[in-house]
Amino acid sequence: MNYYRIGKKILYSKFYCTMLAGIVAGILNLTGIYGFLFYFIQFFIIGVIILLNNVSKSNCFTDLSSLIHFGLVSNLMIYVIFWIMFYNFVHIY
Repeated sequence: MNYYRIGKKILYSKFYCTMLAGIVAGILNLTGIYGFLFYFIQFFIIGVIILLNNVSKSNCFTDLSSLIHFGLVSNLMIYVIFWIMFYNFVHIY
């Protein structure tokens, strides 16, 4: 299996799930610490789902815990952008 391709798929799936979570958090009117808690909870759940899916198919990752927190900071920026944007769209304008 091509390790680059697997890593790219994991990165894209976490990116799109984080983007969707930011949209949901903005629509649900989450503010302050509740919005960040929502991010960390969804990021952990998506990481566990990816971990369970990849462990059953292949053993190409030596450090399985890195699948859970892979892309934590970069996806946080994407989450905050969509969270603020959709919060403004729905609740301010």
